[in-house]
Amino acid sequence: TLSSSSAASDVYKRQVRVTSITRDGCTTATNVEAMFTAVASPVAVNAALAVCENNAGTLSGTFDLTLADLTVLNGQTATITYHLTESDALGDVGAITSYTGVSTTVYARLDVSGDCFDVAEVVLTVNPLPVVEIAEQSDFCVDAAATGDLTFSISQGTGTFAWTLSGPAGTLSSGTAAAPTVAISTLTPGVYTVDVTYTDGNSCVNSDTETFEVFALPVASITTNDSDNMLCEGESVELTAAGGTSFSWATTASATVLGTNSQLLVTPAVGVTTYVVTVTDGNDCVDTEMVTITVKPAPTFAGIVADATEAVSYTHLT
Repeated sequence: TLSSSSAASDVYKRQVRVTSITRDGCTTATNVEAMFTAVASPVAVNAALAVCENNAGTLSGTFDLTLADLTVLNGQTATITYHLTESDALGDVGAITSYTGVSTTVYARLDVSGDCFDVAEVVLTVNPLPVVEIAEQSDFCVDAAATGDLTFSISQGTGTFAWTLSGPAGTLSSGTAAAPTVAISTLTPGVYTVDVTYTDGNSCVNSDTETFEVFALPVASITTNDSDNMLCEGESVELTAAGGTSFSWATTASATVLGTNSQLLVTPAVGVTTYVVTVTDGNDCVDTEMVTITVKPAPTFAGIVADATEAVSYTHLT
């Protein structure tokens, strides 16, 4: 006979008849009342965990399986263990608390007694790291008169960005724009680093760094071997350029290259000629300089024809 001690109780009593047999074959029977507690079987709830891959391209992540406890238990009081296979969970062997690897399904076992248990699935998903890449920024030359903005192109979709630009003086700029810009005029010569951190919709984070250098322009100069750069017709002057490693000479009147050495010997025509040298340094940065040479015409002589008995005189015209 099975009966409950109260409607709300899980404590039950049962009448059990116990029969004893003696050695001489006599039997006795006794009714015994046994008390027992009914234990409800647990109900394990399926759960899911997601992490970001440990290293880009591996699709392997590390899971703390205990983070699924609340979902699997669903408010119940029970002992919970995790297992790689369903058979391990059913047999209560090979318990684990963490998992490192690709996406898979592990199994949670809830125990309230040795015989009362339930098993649920825990789906593990490894999300790939986002691919974020700053477009290559070439080194360039700049001076204080430079204008415009330098824009860094970042290849990635919608998400959140955090970037900084640091240089010789420390952090120059920072922000959250997907295409950060900086005024070129603020860049002094030196090495600069752009650091970008990107977070995608799965809260996976990746970053990229791009380094570039800003070079100062060379300072071109021209000297001559004539003190005032004033010549007479037919005279020559030597022009000497400095400030770089390669040179190209021309005039403002013509782009024709007159020479590619640092020195140029010229014999200008009568009048005013402006020579231009383009100087390039080892960083391929360029500057120009000009010098103006003035050439006077050669003097002319006017002869006076007179009678042979008369004196002849000449006037030197300049």
